[in-house]
Amino acid sequence: MPEIKTEKPKQQSTKTIFDLIINKEESPTNFTDSLVYTFDLSKRFTEKEVSVLNLDTTKIDLSEYYFLTNQKFLKKKIDSISFTIYYKHQYGDQLEKILRVKRKDTVFDITLSMKGGDSFSQSVSTEFVNQTTFLSTSLYREEDPDSNSFNTDSIISIYHYTSNFDFKLLDKVSYKIENNVISRIKNPFGRIKDFELFYDCVDCRTSITGGINIYATKNNSKIDLATVPIADFYIDDVKLIELKNEPFIFVHSSHTYGHSDGKLYSFDIDNVKLNQVNIKKSNYVIPDSLSIRKGFGLSIDEDNQFTTGYFLRSENNGNGYLITNLYDLIKVKENEYELVLINTELNESN
Repeated sequence: MPEIKTEKPKQQSTKTIFDLIINKEESPTNFTDSLVYTFDLSKRFTEKEVSVLNLDTTKIDLSEYYFLTNQKFLKKKIDSISFTIYYKHQYGDQLEKILRVKRKDTVFDITLSMKGGDSFSQSVSTEFVNQTTFLSTSLYREEDPDSNSFNTDSIISIYHYTSNFDFKLLDKVSYKIENNVISRIKNPFGRIKDFELFYDCVDCRTSITGGINIYATKNNSKIDLATVPIADFYIDDVKLIELKNEPFIFVHSSHTYGHSDGKLYSFDIDNVKLNQVNIKKSNYVIPDSLSIRKGFGLSIDEDNQFTTGYFLRSENNGNGYLITNLYDLIKVKENEYELVLINTELNESN
């Protein structure tokens, strides 16, 4: 009797929707000034946003702007659900990264990350922890100028989610910190003509930095020049530099996650005021296979060359890549300058 061989069927590995998510963690630390400059703020939305997001233009506030992206949420499409990532900009400085989820039975949005605030600083970070758990962390930080203190509320919302992207709130954990004394430090950083230049910093290098105030003094009088938002970054340097025989002030900051940012101001000495230098947006399209892991805002090297960039990771082979944008400082008119993109390079990086 011939021997009969039997083989066990091979088990096929089925990837869950969690396995397919490209960026499982989202944070406003990925937002840099250069991100906003990629948006055309001359239009609040286009026909494409209206069509894809099904916007009711009669109900959109005048402060709201909508921008679709080509960013992918999943490594590959699934039949039952479609995902669209877009940005919403409102109230002057509030920026949200939003996931539009569309199923046959419903359409809804999930805020992936957000930052903004006027008298208060607000941010939202999220994380898909595993196949069933989703966290959303909201931070509210409000300053009380009368008592020279601030209050901080942190709310962590814990959700259970299914493969069909049904979400159920399981718990909310709140933390409150009250009456923290704000440390303001008077920091001199330069002198021009008869003006001494200073900045004072909120919780500089010791905690979340809300922003800095730059001002000039002359004959015991104080002239406020600018309030520079830092938004959870730390001050690295504030310096007076000379470019094209004109005075400029450069502010650089960094984050513990490795992100960095910078802002450049021309100094109108005749009118004693600062004008922020605009960064012209890049039209470079990031390949779909690469996802941003770190953002590098404006920086300046020892040769006074200005760059921005991103560190990216390949979803195909895991290799790291660095995008570097090089800019030239152009005078538009008296006391008004722009940084114009002259070159973009994509190189492999360890």
